[in-house]
Amino acid sequence: MLDDNDFALASAVDTSVVVLEELSLHPQPEVREAVAINPNTPTEVLLKLGKEFPEAMPESLQR
Repeated sequence: MLDDNDFALASAVDTSVVVLEELSLHPQPEVREAVAINPNTPTEVLLKLGKEFPEAMPESLQR
């Protein structure tokens, strides 16, 4: 079952980098994908999530 609170946090543009880093390890793929789409997610985290969600990566990180 999807945790709506975690999904909301992962999707919010004002979620801290620390929380986004934690949520990038969430067991639910929907939450991890929301982290990948979030513009505040650090590049290091995006690179890790990019293997699972390549379509969510910014064009500048796609190779």
